[in-house]
Order: sequence, then C-alpha cells, then structure tokens
Amino acid sequence: MKSTTDSALKFIGISSTDVIHLRDWIPADRAEVYVTLFIEIGTADRPRGSFFQVVLATPEGLRRHAEEHGEIPDRN
Repeated sequence: MKSTTDSALKFIGISSTDVIHLRDWIPADRAEVYVTLFIEIGTADRPRGSFFQVVLATPEGLRRHAEEHGEIPDRN
C-alpha cells in the first residue's frame, strides 16, 4: 500500500470571501490589501485536500485594519 507521503502534492484551489473574483482583483490602493485566502492542497491520489487559511496584507492594509478593528491578529 502506498502511503500519502509517497504521493505528489497538488494545488487544488484558492478562494477568498473578501474578494469575489480573486483572479481579476486589482486593488485600488495598497491599503485595501488585507485579504483572507483559503488554499486547498492535496495529493495526486485523492480528490480533496487540506485547507490552509492565510492573510495576505500590505503594511498599509495592516495599518488600516488595525485602525478599523483595533488590533492585528498574532502571527503564527
């Protein structure tokens, strides 16, 4: 039996609830860039993978987020 560690990894998809058409998104200014991304990565032998949540932000986006929400989440 082949283990999942032997299978090649594959990128399955990326999405965001912050930006509907992520592929076509062009931010109007750098302060708009504070976006949560959901990335799915799996193995070639399985139809579904694991989800990873990542925040993509510019320094200006972090600053605006902190001003509007009063905090910036801890980095992990």
